[in-house]
Amino acid sequence: MTNQRRDCGTATASLICGVLSLVCLCPPAAIAAVICGHKALSAIRHSSGELLGEGKAIAGLITGYINLGMALFMVPLLAAMLLPALSNARRQARAIQDMNNLKQLALGTIMYVDDNKGAFPNDLADVFPYVGAGQVFVCPTRATTAPANADEVRAGQCDYVYMGKGLVLRDVQRSQDTPIICTKPGMFPKQINVAFADGHVQCFKNTDQIPPGVRTVIESFVPLDGPQVDTPGE
Repeated sequence: MTNQRRDCGTATASLICGVLSLVCLCPPAAIAAVICGHKALSAIRHSSGELLGEGKAIAGLITGYINLGMALFMVPLLAAMLLPALSNARRQARAIQDMNNLKQLALGTIMYVDDNKGAFPNDLADVFPYVGAGQVFVCPTRATTAPANADEVRAGQCDYVYMGKGLVLRDVQRSQDTPIICTKPGMFPKQINVAFADGHVQCFKNTDQIPPGVRTVIESFVPLDGPQVDTPGE
């Protein structure tokens, strides 16, 4: 009695997975196609002619390997395209957070001025009670430990330069042009964020864009053209 020849189900599964891997660009389906294809070929060759479907198994292997090859090529390519964009987005998010910190410090300074007859704080530590959150004193590009109190701000746990010591509100001619706080230069490549006495914050994408009067005030406290500070996590 002659044995009835039948299709190998594993070969059919290999072909289906291979086609799906190409249509849906699905690497897991490609892996399944390759595994099933090899198992099907082995079973067919050891079945003494009882199993059919060698062509399906080979087709499944071909489509599966094609998809895997495409995946191996595309993943590094996509990574190379996306990583710069992600890095730029991260830098922009940090710059925005830095400006928010400066805004809170500026508003805290204004509240201090209101409570002290127009006199500006001696340092940013005087602003701590008006801000309350130590993280505001830390630039998001740095790993500085957030201060828990005003004494720790004075001890150096602060990434911002204060320029308002000795100012009195009645003597400030143009508060919108009077810088009082800035991010320490070098925290961002060529960029510096500055808070002014009226409470607004401005981002200068390049230090060359800083108005001469503002630049003079800042440089009387800290050099603008110092070395770039290493940024963790870039």
